[in-house]
Amino acid sequence: MLTDVDYPSVVQCFAMRARRYGSVNKTIKIPSDPKSDEEIVEAYEKAITNKTKVLVVTHINNFTGQILPVSKISRMAHKYDVEVISDSAHAFAHVDFKIPELECDYLGTSLHKWLGAPLGTGLLYMKKEKIGKVWPLYGDDTYDENDIRKFSHVGTLPCHDYLAIEDAINFHQKIGGKLKEERLRFLSTYWMDKLRDEKNIKIYSPSDSQRYGAIGNVGVTGIDSAELVEILYEKYGIFTTTKKTGIIVTPHLYNTMEELDTFVAAMKEIAS
Repeated sequence: MLTDVDYPSVVQCFAMRARRYGSVNKTIKIPSDPKSDEEIVEAYEKAITNKTKVLVVTHINNFTGQILPVSKISRMAHKYDVEVISDSAHAFAHVDFKIPELECDYLGTSLHKWLGAPLGTGLLYMKKEKIGKVWPLYGDDTYDENDIRKFSHVGTLPCHDYLAIEDAINFHQKIGGKLKEERLRFLSTYWMDKLRDEKNIKIYSPSDSQRYGAIGNVGVTGIDSAELVEILYEKYGIFTTTKKTGIIVTPHLYNTMEELDTFVAAMKEIAS
């Protein structure tokens, strides 16, 4: 089971599996601005049947920045003997959590996004009892079938990338996960609050600040998102990306309040 906001590469992986093995992928729509976690859990639960094997849960999606209650979804799914894969690519080192707290069966994340490690680095987590039944992508008889290191056989590795992960972790820990999450959320809330009630401007991210972090989605009425991205870059020197209905704005720790004020002023001028 997938949702309408899962990452395209993840969706393509399951599409390939369906073509190869005949499995069936079901895509559901989840509330974009829920009043409670239970609304989201219920959306998944209603779609579960006796044929459902696994849920894909995008911890933080890159369309609206919504944070999903992974632990609550996992507990619900396990009542039906359904496994949970958490796509935490945008959540790791972004919001403060410990992986076992999510209660998911599998988790994957990139490390180059919010941890700031080199491109191409990532992390795979599985519950110990799940490792033995999953085949590695490449053949490896070095490790026991219940040893997660069997998944590390991917050829010659860029050792400098992996050596840099430790420095990225140290930097993250010096800041503190909770403090970093609060700062990132503050930056997003700052610009969203200044634009939320503006005429011709639409915020597509959740209204509750606890349901997003640093990722926000905003649009201008009558202007295509791709055109808006181009205007912001060419006229104001502001880099954003386009996603479905709006553009994605992702301030990081190094962004200043003056830069956010520049963005807010640009959006107001464009929308006027």
